[in-house]
Amino acid sequence: MSKTPLWVCAALAALPAFARAQDVKSELQDIKDRLDAIEEQQAETSEKVDGRSLVKAFSADSFDFGGHVTSLFSDIEGKSSSKVGHVVSLVELFVKARLNSELSVFATPGFYTFNGAL
Repeated sequence: MSKTPLWVCAALAALPAFARAQDVKSELQDIKDRLDAIEEQQAETSEKVDGRSLVKAFSADSFDFGGHVTSLFSDIEGKSSSKVGHVVSLVELFVKARLNSELSVFATPGFYTFNGAL
């Protein structure tokens, strides 16, 4: 018996897999083209706003966020039996970002709010 029919059968059986592989390659190329277009658009946008942007984008290995609120009420009685008081809140935020294994950034913006007087 000749091996030719065997090779023909094997080739016919592999044909759908080969066609799928070509479809996958085509889809992969489409994705790469779209990714290139997005990267190009991002670079273009970055060039336009680089000097004027308030916030720069970065990637962080970890990001921690926290804070606390402190409220203070004071009641003062004057010499002439007059009373006065006020309410104040102090808000402090804690932000830490680890940019890589050697560099991390820590910031603690604080806010003072006067809530009213009596």
